[in-house]
Amino acid sequence: MDFAIILAVTIVGCFALRNPLKALPVAFYAAAIAIDVVYVYGVFFGLTRAIWIPLFVLIQN
Repeated sequence: MDFAIILAVTIVGCFALRNPLKALPVAFYAAAIAIDVVYVYGVFFGLTRAIWIPLFVLIQN
C-alpha cells in the first residue's frame, strides 16, 4: 500500500513540477542530495521514528 501511495504522489509530482524542474534542475539535485545525507545520518546515528519511517519507505521504494 505504501508503494502505491508513493507511486501516485510521484506521478502527480512529476506533472506538477515539470516546468520548475526544467528551470531549476540544480535545486532539485541539491534536494535529492540533502535527502540522501539525512538518510545516511539516520542509518548511522538514528532519527526519530516520525522522520525515519517515511524516509525509509521513500528511499527503499
